[in-house]
Amino acid sequence: MKQFAIIVVAIFSIYGIEMQAQSMKTFTYHGQGVFSISYPSNWEVRENPQEKVRVLILAPIQSGSNFRTNLNVISSINSSESLERLFQIQQNVYNSNKQIFNDYKLERKEDVVINNIHGIKITASYGLQGVKVRGIQYILKKADNTQYTITFTIGLSSYERDIKIVENIIQSFKSL
Repeated sequence: MKQFAIIVVAIFSIYGIEMQAQSMKTFTYHGQGVFSISYPSNWEVRENPQEKVRVLILAPIQSGSNFRTNLNVISSINSSESLERLFQIQQNVYNSNKQIFNDYKLERKEDVVINNIHGIKITASYGLQGVKVRGIQYILKKADNTQYTITFTIGLSSYERDIKIVENIIQSFKSL
């Protein structure tokens, strides 16, 4: 049993639970569809970078890489579409924009609940600006028809390093 505990500690030391050791900041959006989300303090925040995108959060630039793990959040109110219809719309957007999302491949679709909000988690791989990436998108919808779309984009070369951080970020999401 003692050897098992040592092995577990060694695994955590090697792969790290980066979010626990890393200091965190929380971004709160106060417009339509109020929400908060926590992220590592060394990540960059851009509020309202594009129409409908409430926040864009970027990982630090890694040496030897031209792509940064990032997430964005879109919120809207009075969304009358079902989650399944929102999924179909999402798929149509990707498929009709093949010049942007090269070689789009849906890997997995699953039902999720994030802090009591039901939704769909979509995992896909594609090329984006010449970089192979994995996109993880959460489409969440509250009973009051407030909808959140949270999209993480991770370069395949940094996926193993960043996936735990991404999972912890999504678990921090709260509709306020």
